[in-house]
Amino acid sequence: MRYWLSLAMLPLASCGNAAGPAPRVTTATAQGEARLPAPLPNAGQVLLDGLVKPRQQGAYAPRDECAKLPGAATFREALAMAVLRRDAAAIAALAQGDVRLGFGGDDGRERLREKLAENGGALMQELDALLRLGCAADVQGGMTMPWYFAQDYGDLDSYSAMLVTGAGVPLHAAADAAAPVKQRLSWDVVELDEGLLPDKPFQKVSARGGAKGYIATGKLRSMLDYRLLATRQNGQWKISAFVAGD
Repeated sequence: MRYWLSLAMLPLASCGNAAGPAPRVTTATAQGEARLPAPLPNAGQVLLDGLVKPRQQGAYAPRDECAKLPGAATFREALAMAVLRRDAAAIAALAQGDVRLGFGGDDGRERLREKLAENGGALMQELDALLRLGCAADVQGGMTMPWYFAQDYGDLDSYSAMLVTGAGVPLHAAADAAAPVKQRLSWDVVELDEGLLPDKPFQKVSARGGAKGYIATGKLRSMLDYRLLATRQNGQWKISAFVAGD
């Protein structure tokens, strides 16, 4: 099924660990925390293209289908630059007033700004990670990030499915980096055999074709991890949803 269909049913105004944590960027605070140099002018595009160009091996390697949408490139680069600056207010300004943030009603632009600053910037890290994973253009003319979330996986169980985030990722015979490598997977989908054990360094999985083995936890991302949807309002792109789960 296409995982974005459940989100398409949400009442959006105009009509998801994983890939491994992205490098943290230190920002200044009222307490005088250290500040890194401002991102270079093209840093936003570098973030967006880092895993997309050149195209990596694998059926679900990140790709950009959104460049063809009017104004999408400018919007995405502005969002990427705001993320690199860790500027919660600038990100919130790119969102709809009623932006969807989950499935419990704790929504809205101001709440997005607050959540991006909470828990040491954990949600900001999630946004940084998903922006690197490409962008899909949907049939309604909107954007879905990451790209893989909008793809059709048939009858795959979205709760046990995980995306292998990288090329040539080893499937080990045992939960040990020194264990023999049974095969290597590139941006492919596997299913968890024993559920997700986030505190374990390896997860037991079944690859397509039936091979079983262990993959490093940091090389797996849930198919229902964070994703961001954007739609056009009066000619301007706005974030309409930023959610995880189902």
